[in-house]
Amino acid sequence: MPCATLEKAVEQLYYWQNGVAAGEEPDNFTAIIFRLFQKADPGNRAALRSAFPHEYAAWDEWYRSPTQDAFFLKYGFPKRALEGGEP
Repeated sequence: MPCATLEKAVEQLYYWQNGVAAGEEPDNFTAIIFRLFQKADPGNRAALRSAFPHEYAAWDEWYRSPTQDAFFLKYGFPKRALEGGEP
């Protein structure tokens, strides 16, 4: 099921990248979507973006960020993940 908010998509992206080390795993559906963004050509990526806007926004910002740490810190990770808190 698509993420309802950008924050939820970022949370799923964090777990996709950090998985068990963060004490969680992303749901399988969202993990597949993130993998598809990576593998898609520009035309298919645009189609995926229209279907999954929050996931794409999170993935695109993460992909373009200078570092993963800077991206995740902007959204409160890993602290939020360690505390088990929702956005």
